Formats: sequence, structure tokens, C-alpha cells
Amino acid sequence: MKIARGKDFSKIAPFIYTSVSLRSSYLALLLLLLPQVIFLFIYHDIYAGLNIFASITATLTCQSIVYAIEKTTFKIPLEALLEGILIGFFMPTNIGFIFVFILSFLGFALTKVVFGKYGSWMHSIMFVLIIAYISEPQLFIFSENIDVLEKNSYLSFDAYITSFLNSYLLNNLGITLPQGYISYFWMPSSLIPACRYNIITIFSSIILLSLKVKDYTVSILFILFYETLVYCFSTSSLFEGDVLSSLMTGGFLFILFFALPYPTSFPKTFIFKFFSSIFLAFVSFFLSGGRASFITIAFASLLLNLLTPYVEEIEKKIHKKKAIKRMRLMDSLD
Repeated sequence: MKIARGKDFSKIAPFIYTSVSLRSSYLALLLLLLPQVIFLFIYHDIYAGLNIFASITATLTCQSIVYAIEKTTFKIPLEALLEGILIGFFMPTNIGFIFVFILSFLGFALTKVVFGKYGSWMHSIMFVLIIAYISEPQLFIFSENIDVLEKNSYLSFDAYITSFLNSYLLNNLGITLPQGYISYFWMPSSLIPACRYNIITIFSSIILLSLKVKDYTVSILFILFYETLVYCFSTSSLFEGDVLSSLMTGGFLFILFFALPYPTSFPKTFIFKFFSSIFLAFVSFFLSGGRASFITIAFASLLLNLLTPYVEEIEKKIHKKKAIKRMRLMDSLD
């Protein structure tokens, strides 16, 4: 087959990434996690800090061992650093930092080294979360209803922010936000750091979307599909839930914008991303109704990852056929 010179082959390449570089995306995510780390220190959460330190140490140690074995030039492992921080954020403060270190080290080693190093189809963070939950399920406690929040524990600025939002934004849309939700979305008392400071997570998510740090197609579609299910079936006793609280609690947004987007663990084409989002939404809703947490999403994500290698093969075949057709068309134009 004749190869046409001077042609733009980006139009026939199977997968072209036009977003920011991996290094830049890791740095952006790390910087946006910094405010939440600072608040951990403000609230003097020593145990959460120890868990994060343990998970970071585990992933960096594992990555350093890989560098030594492969005799490659040592590079600052931003990916390992980021995954270590995220794993630590998802761990309950009373789970024990030694357990966190062992779990993070083994989980990172298994998914990154055994399953294909840097191109693993298995989502390492989700894998670690599932193992942690299976090991200590009683420690993963999530607030299910705003009624659990006592009025005397409302934040001092709760009434002012609620009044402002209702007066200048929500009332115009026919929506009224009850008092207490702002305090409910800011839960420094939660045992899991990823479930706290949801307001900061919202602003961070907006920044991540605006900067196009990662491909958030699956995350956005998942939110749309899942919240539609919550809205439609919220009156059912089996699947009861609150659209707003399901979105803002349980580490929901944190896992969707900081941990879920992972290029090698999800499809590359929009059509498969679309169906993947539907799969994640239905599985999450089936497992926990309108009260999905990051554990529910981790389970759904890991189930989807089992299909990823087969989906990738289908995508490659489709793109190969398209590339051949385009090359033949380009040759015919010479």
C-alpha cells in the first residue's frame, strides 16, 4: 500500500490525546487537593494525616523499587504520589496507618506491576478501596440523611449562605434549599476525609472541568444518569434518596473528579464511554439506591474494568478498519 507523504495522519490515528500532559494534570490535581490537606491540619486530624503519609510512603516505595529493578533513571513519580494521597483520603481515620501502608503497597504493586505497569486496565485506587472495605466494612460509615445533623451543630454561616442562595438563585428556579444543608455538606466530623469539605470539592471540580485536566466524559454522564435514576425513583422505599444529598455526600464528587478518570481503565471512544456511564449508574443505583458512596462507585468501576480489555480490542478493530479506509481514500486522491 502506498503511503501518502505530507498528509495529516492525526486524522487516521486510533487514539489521539489533545488534553494537557500527564505531568501537568498530576500537578493540577495535587494543587487542588492541597486545600483539603490544609483543613485536615486546621482540624488537627492527626490520624487522617498518618493514613495519607502511610499510603504515600507505600506507593512511592513501590515505585522506587520498580525503578531499581528496571535500572531506569529515577523520576519524580507524580502518579504514585497522587494515588498515594487519594488512597489516604478514602481511608477511615480509625483503620490504622500500618494497615493502610500494607494495603497501599500491595494494591499499587499488584495493579501497576503485575497487571501491566503503567498501562494497567485495572483501576488501582478502586482495587485498594474494595479490599479495604471487604477487610473492615464496619469502618466505612456514611451519613445517610440530613436529619442526623443536630441544629446546634449548624455552622455559624449556614443561615446566611442558605438565605443568599435561595433569594438570588434557587427561588428563581422554583427551588428552596432548607437550612442545614450547607452544614451537612461540610462534615469535618466524618471519619473519612474524602467525605468532608464537599464545598471545596465542588469548586475544585469546576476548576478541573474548566482546565480540561482530564477527560471527564464518563464522570459527567454518570452524574446525569445516576441523578436521573435518583429523581425518578426517590419515592420508592427500596431506592429512596435525595438528589442533592446523594450528589454532595459520601465522597461522591471527590471520587468522580479526582480518582475515577483513568485513561487505561475506561474506553477511548464516546459511544463506549456513553454505555460505560450507563453501566456505572445502573450498578451504583442497584447497589445502594439514592445513597451511593465512593465504595459503591468503586465496586461498579471494578466490575466495568473486567470488560475493559475486551472493549479495547473492539475499539482497536473499529479504528483499524476506519484507518485503512481513510488511507485508501487519501491514496486515491494523489
